[in-house]
Amino acid sequence: MHPAARVRSRPDVLLCPEEDEAFLFTPASGRVRLLNPTGLAVWRLIDGVRDVVAVTAAVCAEFPDAVPPAVAADVVAFLDELVAAELAEVVVDGG
Repeated sequence: MHPAARVRSRPDVLLCPEEDEAFLFTPASGRVRLLNPTGLAVWRLIDGVRDVVAVTAAVCAEFPDAVPPAVAADVVAFLDELVAAELAEVVVDGG
């Protein structure tokens, strides 16, 4: 995923918080995905406005002990997984 890409959660995906983790649930397909605290932080940041760089910076600010290059790689991999699983979508200009 390109660093300038903007990603947003799909409107049909429900977030079900559980303490410091959460589940993503898609009623139409019955899919469930567990999010750890970092995944939950990323999920809350993908609003279609922030790009991958901004999401990575916000995660680094929330988890100050994290190593920025590792966070960047993990954020990209996680966003790729979310898009592939149809839980999130890349925002196309004008949309």
